[in-house]
Amino acid sequence: MRPLKIYLASSWRNKHYETVLQVLRFQGYETYDFKHPEDQSLSGFSWENLHKDVKSWTCEDFKQNLHHPEATNAFEKDFRAMHEADYCVLLLPCGRSAHSEAGWMKGQGKDFLSPQGLLHTVSYIVIVMF
Repeated sequence: MRPLKIYLASSWRNKHYETVLQVLRFQGYETYDFKHPEDQSLSGFSWENLHKDVKSWTCEDFKQNLHHPEATNAFEKDFRAMHEADYCVLLLPCGRSAHSEAGWMKGQGKDFLSPQGLLHTVSYIVIVMF
């Protein structure tokens, strides 16, 4: 039997992300890491890779850069992982992007979990998965 695949949707700034990722992997779940989508030496996509002053971008700037090869490649990796996953774990706090991913996955009939608080996350995930 293959291990369950989990898509961990969260924020780059979520201070619990790495811990929850490692706990899920330790429990035997194949868990996608959007920060290191291919291996631990590679970094995931960040708009700052394209331009240092992203905060000054207009909507039109973002729209034009959606077609940048780095942005397209990152989207394809994440979307492939979403298709392959059995579960989506939405780790709060996170923003619109992670919520959109979780919503898409729920709409595809994937199982969904949003644990509240790190202290209860580990036991809650273990209980829900079995």
